Amino acid sequence: MDVLNIGQFIEDTNRCNTTDELFSSLTRHMRGCGFDRIAFGALTVPAQDMIVGRTPAPAVALNFPSDWVSYYFENSLHEVDPIVSYTPASRVPFFWDTMAKEMDLSKKQLFCLQGGEEAGLLDGLSIPIHGPCGECYVLSLASSSGNKDGEHLLPILNLMAHQFYVAYIELSGAERMLPVIALSPRAKETLLWGARGKTDDDISEIMGISRNTVKDHWKTIFRGLDVSNRILAVTIAIQTGLIKP
Repeated sequence: MDVLNIGQFIEDTNRCNTTDELFSSLTRHMRGCGFDRIAFGALTVPAQDMIVGRTPAPAVALNFPSDWVSYYFENSLHEVDPIVSYTPASRVPFFWDTMAKEMDLSKKQLFCLQGGEEAGLLDGLSIPIHGPCGECYVLSLASSSGNKDGEHLLPILNLMAHQFYVAYIELSGAERMLPVIALSPRAKETLLWGARGKTDDDISEIMGISRNTVKDHWKTIFRGLDVSNRILAVTIAIQTGLIKP
C-alpha cells in the first residue's frame, strides 16, 4: 500500500457498520502490505474495561493460526508473552526479533516467541496504541510467508493501526467519544502539514514560525483532540473532516 491508498483505507474503515466488518477490512488491506496475520489486543485494565472481545483477554480480535491460539491461551502464555509486557512501556512500533535481541528475555518468554514463529508468525511487529486515560492497545502483524518490507512500510502501518483503533472504539460503543474540536487556523495548518509527513523543522519553515511555536501548536492539538501522540491526532482529524490531506 502506498500513501495514495491510505485515503481509501480510511474511507473503507469509516464505512464499516460492525467491528467484525472492520476487522475484515483491516485484514484485507494488511494483506496488501504483505501481512496476513493480525491480532488486536487490549493490554491494560482501562483498555479492557472499554471493549470486550470474543477471545480470551487480552486478545480482542485476531486471525492467528487456530492451533497456536488454543495452545497459547490453554497454557496462559499471555502471562509470559514479552509483547504483552513490553508494549505498554513503548511509544513506538517494534519488531519482535529486535525486541528479543535488546531485552534480557527469560526462557519462557523466548519459548513464547519461538512458538509463534514455528506456528507461522514470521517477521512480526507490534504497534502500541495509547489512549488518554491509561488505555493501551496493541496491533500485532505477522506474515505466514515472510515479509521483509515492514521497516519501509512502518509509517503507513502505524497510521493504519491508529485509524483502525479509532474506528473500532466508535463501533464498539465504548464510552470514549470523539471530542468537540475547536482549533485555531494555525493549529489546523500544523495538523495538515503533519498529516503530509512534514517534520517540525519543515513545518516551521513552511509556516514561517519558530520550532517552539510548532511544538506549542502540537500541545494545543493534543489537548483539543484528547490524544497523546501525532499519529492519533492526524487520524482523528482526518476522520472527523477537520483536515483533508
